[in-house]
Amino acid sequence: MAIAKKNCPKAVARNRLKRIIRESFRMHQASLAGVDIIVLNRPGAERMTNTELFTSLARHWRACQNTAQRGQENR
Repeated sequence: MAIAKKNCPKAVARNRLKRIIRESFRMHQASLAGVDIIVLNRPGAERMTNTELFTSLARHWRACQNTAQRGQENR
């Protein structure tokens, strides 16, 4: 996880994002087995609500899962 100070200057907000990312990953961990993922924050992420963050992360986890499945099919 890389939560940049440049995009999220307050430690409280960075820690909140980290907690939400970890929890979201735990909820989707079974479907992401065997995949290495790097999470970077973008400007404005700290202003999103928890629900918006969880929804966005779920969408990203699905995209990661689909990409990993396509990679397995090509082997």
